[in-house]
Amino acid sequence: MIPPVYLDHIKENSKESSDLIFPTWSPQISLDFMAKNSISTSILSFAHTALDDSSLCQGINIYAHNLRLQYPTKFGFFATIPIITVASLPEVLASIKFCYEKLNPEGFTLLTSYDGKYLGHELFRPVWEELNKISAVVFIHPIANSLSPQSLDNSSLIPPIVDFTHEMTRTACSLIYSNTLSSYPKLKIILSHAGGALPYISSSVANLTFDACLSVKTPEQFMREARSFYTDLAASSYSGPVGYIERWLGPGRTTYGSDFPSPIESTMMKESEFLDDWIHKNGDEGKAVLRETALELFPKLKAQIEQTQITEEKSGIENLNASSGGSDIAFTNAV
Repeated sequence: MIPPVYLDHIKENSKESSDLIFPTWSPQISLDFMAKNSISTSILSFAHTALDDSSLCQGINIYAHNLRLQYPTKFGFFATIPIITVASLPEVLASIKFCYEKLNPEGFTLLTSYDGKYLGHELFRPVWEELNKISAVVFIHPIANSLSPQSLDNSSLIPPIVDFTHEMTRTACSLIYSNTLSSYPKLKIILSHAGGALPYISSSVANLTFDACLSVKTPEQFMREARSFYTDLAASSYSGPVGYIERWLGPGRTTYGSDFPSPIESTMMKESEFLDDWIHKNGDEGKAVLRETALELFPKLKAQIEQTQITEEKSGIENLNASSGGSDIAFTNAV
């Protein structure tokens, strides 16, 4: 989502707005996209950039909360928290508490790094501890890291094309080798964009680090933790990756993601065709990717959808979108 409160903030801060171009977005545009693609419910998130203004984060979260109240079976949301630094930690923890107690989000969005530090860094321990207390779902989205090499020697290779994949991989490995995952077992962490390169290089990383005495974590321990992540398929819903990722993670850990409104619509439609073909060939596994995994991740949203369906059935109103067993639950975000 690209909330009006954020666009207003950008307009008021001309230094920030000079190079920023956003796709057109509104709740109705999302609803139209959902109807066109048989998506019953979207989990909205703001993952464009780290925000150092806690009041702006609160405004984004309240906007998303009100949108969910207006469309209770159409939209859920991941809460946005301020940029995480030593100085901002009190505000970050207060933001998590406020959102959890007052706004009841489906989860929280974290970016792959803050100020050059990946999410396993000790700076983030208080944040993970707070999220673990509430058994949070955490949605991790890639962002360019100023300390990492960027693919700018070729104008075709803008950071989202190549670097975001590696940023996701680095932060996932950071979470494993820092023992963050094993220390906070109540968390359910979703790696967006199919987990970056983690599914493909995990065996190499696990064995090389152990054999070179770079870590005492055994390959078996690494692989077990790597497979404890969830992932969405945003910008990754092609026949090869989908099948491999589903087999690598095991059942019940892969979900559909559209990345709407960021990609070109023709790209999203192409991905949808690949995914539909894979689902047609894979029966129950395909249904889990489209819907069941997300419903298990978000039990309160599941209860809301089911209660609304019961109410509408009793009143004789046909719910064309939410009652279809083949309709999707999508993760969408602003990149």
